[in-house]
Amino acid sequence: MDTDNRMICGIAIEDPGDDGLDSIKFEKLIKQGKIEIFGEIGAYYGGTTLSDSVWQPYLRICERYDVPVAVHTGGGDPGGTYSWSPKARLKLSDPYLIEDVLVKYPKLRIYLMHSGEDWHEHALRLMAYYPQLYSDIGAML
Repeated sequence: MDTDNRMICGIAIEDPGDDGLDSIKFEKLIKQGKIEIFGEIGAYYGGTTLSDSVWQPYLRICERYDVPVAVHTGGGDPGGTYSWSPKARLKLSDPYLIEDVLVKYPKLRIYLMHSGEDWHEHALRLMAYYPQLYSDIGAML
């Protein structure tokens, strides 16, 4: 059995500038095979959504190299806005807020982490309409 292919390398990020990452470094890491999935993206925690302009260079690169994007949807830790995540707003984790990304990047595979939690019906509707959208049900179980 080949044990070298058990792990998929990803990167957890809340803001594109985290850890000095920029789109040039990001693309280089993808070409080197160090990033195979872009996520978990916690844009919600940083006060943005995938539709915001700061994420667009990264999404273009992911579509070009067929790197799936895993984005946090649904809520977060209770009280997080008052402690470690002051820009987080629950409304930013609604799956409907990434619809413009699905339209703009039709070949980009996106994985809705946590199925939108309270917005699971939004996640289901989006998945029925956009074939490149996936989800997990772990948080719902």
